[in-house]
Amino acid sequence: MAWFKDNSKLLTGIGIGAVAVVAAPFVLPVITAALRPLLKAAITQGMVAFEIGREQLALLREHLEDALAEATVEARAQIEERRVRIAGTRPSVPVAETPTNGQSASAMHGAQVGQVVGRSAEHAA
Repeated sequence: MAWFKDNSKLLTGIGIGAVAVVAAPFVLPVITAALRPLLKAAITQGMVAFEIGREQLALLREHLEDALAEATVEARAQIEERRVRIAGTRPSVPVAETPTNGQSASAMHGAQVGQVVGRSAEHAA
């Protein structure tokens, strides 16, 4: 009997395990039926959050590209101005203008390319 008193926790664990094995076929379908909508909702919300994150990152990338283009235009203008001051000559390519009135840097870049191409055509004729 001393063995039984010392190992009462072991026998309690074995008893709980046996009850779980017998009850599992009845309890698991109920639990899975109750948890399935919750799991489905969690997956759906995760997918929505992922899409929102992708859209926000795309928007951030667009803003960063615009800022980089604007900074590039301004830096090139400053470099050309310094070259003109140092050399005392006129720039070969028109000094870039900074975007104004909400005009994007990419639109400014397209306009500048058109100006340079137009001038090249004038010089060729």
